Amino acid sequence: MKKALKRHWWIILLFLLIATLFPLILNWVMQKPAIFKYVGDSADWLGFWAAYISAIASFAMVIITWMTLSQNKAQLNEMKRQWEEEHRPRLEIYFAKTPSANSYGIEIVNIGKSPATDIEFSLNKELLDHIHNANAREALQKIGNTQLSILPNDTQYIPLYEEGYDLEINYTWKICGEKVSGEDYNFFVKYFEQKTSIHVHGNYNHGLYSIDTEISTRNVKYRHIDLTDIREAILKAGFMITNAFYKAFELGINVKTKEEKGKS
Repeated sequence: MKKALKRHWWIILLFLLIATLFPLILNWVMQKPAIFKYVGDSADWLGFWAAYISAIASFAMVIITWMTLSQNKAQLNEMKRQWEEEHRPRLEIYFAKTPSANSYGIEIVNIGKSPATDIEFSLNKELLDHIHNANAREALQKIGNTQLSILPNDTQYIPLYEEGYDLEINYTWKICGEKVSGEDYNFFVKYFEQKTSIHVHGNYNHGLYSIDTEISTRNVKYRHIDLTDIREAILKAGFMITNAFYKAFELGINVKTKEEKGKS
């Protein structure tokens, strides 16, 4: 408001000058002989001019009020836009590796101040042509259609390919969580490692925000391991050790612990 007064001070000054001089000029004009005939006397015309000027002033106030409300609405909309932009979810996507495990995938990080919901994305379509296993190909095709939700400062890891041991201590190869043969796995990984980047396209928060980025396959980010990952790793290791004892027992191999060896 103060800025508007400083900017349009001359209009206010002109309005005050007209408001002061107009009654004097009107009085002087009405005392002059009329050039043409008109209806009514001086008192009637004074009443007319009073009503006429009052109507004009009311109309001017309506215009000023409308302009002020429009300006306030524009300011409120701008403040709302700035607030939403500052507090919106923001996704960053990396090519990542799980420490101490031969697992590579995509890590999605929400660095914004509000949850990212209904996250949908897709990867390069030509990756599908380098997967022979039908289940793995379908899993990769649907990899970003799970409608993920990520809280602020939280991450979501989606494995692309990994190799290791299962609970039966069998060496396994996986693409998008589906078991494949070593030949199919190596064929896909060889093609994947030749690419310098992967294109990720999608949207989140009901399509309000879009994803359109290239993630480098050369700059691998190591995942942060939380307590859930550690617990699952310990449980998996325990199952593997137990299964190893059972397999050794089935093969007739007598496995003794250090304490049992000391007793014998």
